[in-house]
Amino acid sequence: MSTIAIITDTDASLPKAVSERYGIQQVPITVNFGAEVLKTGIDIDDAGLFERVDREGTLPTTAAPAPGDFTTAYENAFENGAETVLCFCVSSEISATYGAAVAARQTMPDRDIQVVDTLNLTMGQGYMVLAAAEAAKGGGPVPEILSIVDQIRARSHIYAVLPTLKYLAMSGRVGSLAAGFADVISIKPILTVRDGKLDLLERVRTLKKA
Repeated sequence: MSTIAIITDTDASLPKAVSERYGIQQVPITVNFGAEVLKTGIDIDDAGLFERVDREGTLPTTAAPAPGDFTTAYENAFENGAETVLCFCVSSEISATYGAAVAARQTMPDRDIQVVDTLNLTMGQGYMVLAAAEAAKGGGPVPEILSIVDQIRARSHIYAVLPTLKYLAMSGRVGSLAAGFADVISIKPILTVRDGKLDLLERVRTLKKA
């Protein structure tokens, strides 16, 4: 058993079966529908989230995990025999999650905990976490694991196409009229990650061209 524990947050988009196979702890980001607080990966999944958004016609707010959530994850790792914890967080440019993980680390100064800002999100972050878990399982030392993660970060490029603009319209980022018109003429935004931020790369006509 590896003495290095791997922790991440649910923004890494790792299926539960995969995280369990590699022994990865995922600290849940929360989704809030009004006063109702749901933990991603526990109380709600992606399919359930979009089904509810479509049904209720409103977007939820999201919140980073509290430092205490990371403290609990760290404590669980050490109780299960870990000597070192490597925690990989969604980009600090788009979430307060990294700051929460760092704050939790500061409450445990006698423990070996390293918090890594992946400067990435979703499976860009997830692939880094999986590589770290595989290296740790193979007995790799911390510097080697972090070097592997750095190499993956440098080679990773995320591109995403939005099939519809209705969710952006609901968020207020584009007007409903503009979103409806763009959908009618099949405008598809292509997004990418630059310097840890989600950015618009290009707008194209039709999903096939995207």
